[in-house]
Amino acid sequence: MEPREPMPIAMATLSSANLPNGQSLAELRAARIMLRQELSFANHWHRLVRARIDLSVAVAAKPGTLGGVVSEYVDSTRVPMPQEIRELADVVLHGEGLTPIDLPQLRALDYSLNEYERSIRTELMRVTDLIVGASS
Repeated sequence: MEPREPMPIAMATLSSANLPNGQSLAELRAARIMLRQELSFANHWHRLVRARIDLSVAVAAKPGTLGGVVSEYVDSTRVPMPQEIRELADVVLHGEGLTPIDLPQLRALDYSLNEYERSIRTELMRVTDLIVGASS
């Protein structure tokens, strides 16, 4: 999925007073919108990286076969296994996109995304504080 283009910004009413950083209130509001959107994108990518880490670990540590142990002790008519579950390993463990991935690389991406999100949040809070201060 390709990243979306930023949404058009509805410009706020321009304030005649410039703020200490030289930006108008409208510019700060526009920056805040873009920061929120960038945080949303970074958060989405971060969730994908975390999910990929989870999948990589889960594929490496394959679970036991379903139905193997219970069939020795319980009548299979009492615990029927649907056909879809019989094909579980083929679908989940051998599907497309489950090639081995460099776990240290994924962990480095996870760390970098954490830092990037933190910097976006810090800037978002700073801009929000400026807007609140200018509005009061």
